[in-house]
Amino acid sequence: MRRKILGVFICMLFVIIQGLSLSATATTNQSYPEMTFRGGFGITLVIKNNDNETLTNVIWMTVITGGIMDLINKTSGDHFPKLEPGQQKIRKIFLFGFGMINIHVRITVDGLQGKAYDIEGFVIGPFVIIRQNS
Repeated sequence: MRRKILGVFICMLFVIIQGLSLSATATTNQSYPEMTFRGGFGITLVIKNNDNETLTNVIWMTVITGGIMDLINKTSGDHFPKLEPGQQKIRKIFLFGFGMINIHVRITVDGLQGKAYDIEGFVIGPFVIIRQNS
């Protein structure tokens, strides 16, 4: 009986979090790619080139910190030699914890200074809710 209740609770929690999962989009000038952050099961980063030119040496680094007693501390990053016009890259970051988190993303493109984004979220186990930017 306890297993059934626990299973139902977990399923309900998953449905609620998926429904509440917001996304935040950070758009800059045309020299930088558009970044979209989505919650749900982990954090999904979508990096898209909306420019008419190919972007070279696109490097991004993500630092996620927070949670209860600051137990969440995760760093992730990647390098794309080329990002063609209209092309997008999707990266998933998994984490586990509970509490408020800060997501700091820094992206650099060849020949340009870096651009930083700061997003807030909330983690419940493996599920992440991204706070909508206003």
